[in-house]
Amino acid sequence: MKGLFYILRWKGGDFRNDEQLAASENIVRIGQRADCDVRLPNGGPFADELFAVIKPAKSPDCWQLIPVSEFVHTYVNGSSVGLNHYLRNGDRISFSETGADILFELRKGENPGTAHFTSVSRRFVTAVSIAAVLAVVLAFYGIIAPSLQKTRNSRLLATADQSVVRITVDSVFYVRTVSGQDCVLEGEASAGQRGLVMNGTAFLTTDGLLVTARHCIEPWLNYNLVFSSKMSLDELPLCTAWALKAETYNQTHDNDTSYSVISKCTLYGVNGYLGTYLSSDFRCNCERDEIVEIGDFSNRYFIRSITGRFNRSDMMLGDLAVMKLLSLKGTITLPSEELLEKEVVAGSALTFKGYPRRQETGIETSPGDVLKDFAAGHMISHNGGLEPGYSGGPALFVCDGKVYAAGVISTFDKDSRHCIYSVPASEIINIPAL
Repeated sequence: MKGLFYILRWKGGDFRNDEQLAASENIVRIGQRADCDVRLPNGGPFADELFAVIKPAKSPDCWQLIPVSEFVHTYVNGSSVGLNHYLRNGDRISFSETGADILFELRKGENPGTAHFTSVSRRFVTAVSIAAVLAVVLAFYGIIAPSLQKTRNSRLLATADQSVVRITVDSVFYVRTVSGQDCVLEGEASAGQRGLVMNGTAFLTTDGLLVTARHCIEPWLNYNLVFSSKMSLDELPLCTAWALKAETYNQTHDNDTSYSVISKCTLYGVNGYLGTYLSSDFRCNCERDEIVEIGDFSNRYFIRSITGRFNRSDMMLGDLAVMKLLSLKGTITLPSEELLEKEVVAGSALTFKGYPRRQETGIETSPGDVLKDFAAGHMISHNGGLEPGYSGGPALFVCDGKVYAAGVISTFDKDSRHCIYSVPASEIINIPAL
């Protein structure tokens, strides 16, 4: 019999265009049951088996679409279908959770009869299967990946232990430099003599630099000194007394710089002794040093300081000492200023490594967080359970499979020991003659 009938046809995409179903008088069931005329997979969490039906309406040559499922929603031309929808030629039928897109098309002529769809297209099944696998993988990745990343970062940070060394000041010398030669003026002060005790930390970089805090090799720099004419130099640690004498002579003799104090430092790694060096072997940027005048008019003394004051916090940027080594290289990379601005932001994690003074040789690791976004020309502020001896050690972070030293641990905030300052590693480029 000739007349109007309709066909259902996949609409492009990942479906095969040659698959189609013709119907007129019969009720067509759409769902995932085996007896459905159009079978679609249900990718949602609820297993409704019948999604919708298409049945002839009372009016001649008219069909209506009736949603059945509570959880798989039916749409026509992108709009949700409530109770039913009277279909017109060219309507596009779709269902949530399935990805299916079906065209309703009217035809005139000999009715070919209803073809039973036993499956959707192979490409559609493949696509749905791949999507399901990807969903599982992504869900797994979302749960497991952070843990895996944390484990991977921990392993990378553990490799930095080989690059973190203990630095001790064994002795100091009061010298005068003449024609490039250091002449010892008052002999050698051995470790422990008149308060000379200094243990700190240093670290090796991938390009062969040995980096530490300057006050670790020049412990007299930040000595908290209140000096008057009633105080004798004999009451001070020997290195501090010599530093006072040297700077006083230099400042009162047309800024003569020939007098100085030099320390002898020994390095110990996790596997033992690494070498002995003089503080004069290191390079520092002394441009921010402040010359502090103490005492009174009848007994004036001068001493250098790199401890920041309320109006000169940039002084602390000078607490950095670097030496180029030929034979030793580490696993810690120095970052660019741009990388610091990207990674060292408030709340980001840092890892600190150092040799607390309460331990003879053991290296310790402590976590912490950045307190304020890094800005060029400023110290890095962070927290962390750090103790004396961590000074000079690295404040580390991991990026793209590399361990970077964000900064060099320097000092506590005098008002809050929960705030610690590190000299940003980007300051190393400002050290002359390196």
